[in-house]
Amino acid sequence: MIRARFYGSSKAWEGFALEGHAGFEDSGRDVVCAAVSALAQATLGGILDVVEARADYQLCDDGALSIRLSDETDERKREDVHLLCEVLRQSLEGIEHDFGQYLKVSTD
Repeated sequence: MIRARFYGSSKAWEGFALEGHAGFEDSGRDVVCAAVSALAQATLGGILDVVEARADYQLCDDGALSIRLSDETDERKREDVHLLCEVLRQSLEGIEHDFGQYLKVSTD
């Protein structure tokens, strides 16, 4: 199962973490894993390359990913990151609705 956790609050997301494997299908054919990975990578790219927010992030060989804003991130960039994270959260919750045994979304 993939576990997605969002940091912050519903009014000010500060980052997220993803870990685990969906197990929906064999590697290379797992559409749940592919969807979650694509959304997460797009969000990570948006935070780092488009918003250019200061953040600590980690990509692990096992596919785990985490990112959290640094304290030095200005308010405007925090708002942009919040929007990107909210789109990711809602998208993952849509996947969770249909494939709940393979993905669990939670908030801190």
